[in-house]
This record gives sequence, structure tokens and C-alpha cells, in this order.
Amino acid sequence: MPNIDWMQALAAHYRTACSTQTAPLLLLCDIDDTLLDTRFMIRAVLQTGDAERGTRYFADLELDEIWMAESRLAELLALRGVPQAEQAAVLSSYAQHAWSAPALRHWQTALPGAMQMVAWFQQQPRTSVALVTGRSAWMRAEPPFDSDFTCSTVAIVVSPGKVVISAPCDQPRFTDSCSEAPESRP
Repeated sequence: MPNIDWMQALAAHYRTACSTQTAPLLLLCDIDDTLLDTRFMIRAVLQTGDAERGTRYFADLELDEIWMAESRLAELLALRGVPQAEQAAVLSSYAQHAWSAPALRHWQTALPGAMQMVAWFQQQPRTSVALVTGRSAWMRAEPPFDSDFTCSTVAIVVSPGKVVISAPCDQPRFTDSCSEAPESRP
């Protein structure tokens, strides 16, 4: 499979869309592993669990070793030699710490060029940018994403003078200005 520069491919597609479409354009960007590099958070959380359990499975974990999504961490555990009998405890610890304040500091590492790309698209005429994220099933089962908020995907669209917060299980809600943003929960 050829190595394709996705930013060049996106730019080419955008040029084509601008020249062939008259309607407003919308760029949808997933947050995790598209704009933000979650590998830093994954490594930090696994190392926190190591410290709590007195193990060293992830002490020398390199970012390049983390190639899978959070939902496939069991594969990383096997590759790192975590005994099968301990894998459930490691995954449970991971779920417990993944959205803690210390983990979120590591989660907020932008991929190179990602924020500049979003800023550039926000400045283009007839173009809005939406940030989209999906939550894993285990995250939706925990507060604050529990039974009263069962959506798996949320989109936040920011365009000149408008904010839209939407999810597949409810209707989009619009405001006339960013200062009047709707609540994030239905």
C-alpha cells in the first residue's frame, strides 16, 4: 500500500470541492488519533497502573509500540508479555484511570500540524469545521456517560456566529453566538 500524505490528499479534495460545489462545506475531524495523539495518554495510564501494581510491564514503553486504539489494548498487553492472568486487572486499571485529570494532561497532545489545519479551514469562506468523537462502550457505561446519556458520538460544529452540539440520539441544537452555547447533555 503506498504511503499517502493525508494532508495533501485533503487539500486536493478541498480544492475540488470548492471548485465544484456552491453549498457551504463542512470538514468533520475525529478528535482521538486524528487531532490528538492519544498514545501519550495510553502510555501514561499504563505506567500509572504499573506503579500501583508494583509491575514494570510498561516502564520502557515507546510511543511507536502503541499502534492500536484503546479498544484493542489487549493486543498490546500480549505483545508486552503481560501474563493472561493479569490482563483483566491491567485493563480494569486502565479504565479506572483513563479519564483522570493526570491522564487528560497527556491526552491533550496535538498531532503535528493538526491544530494549524483546523485553524486554516476555519478561516476559509463557506467552510465550517466539526469536531467529532466517539466514546467506547465501557466509557458510556460510566458516569457521566451512563444511562441518561447513551450517545456514542457527539459533534461540535463551530462556524462564524454559530455553535451546534449534536449527537445521533437527539436533534441538533443551534445557538446564535458562541457565548450562548447549549448544554452538552440532552
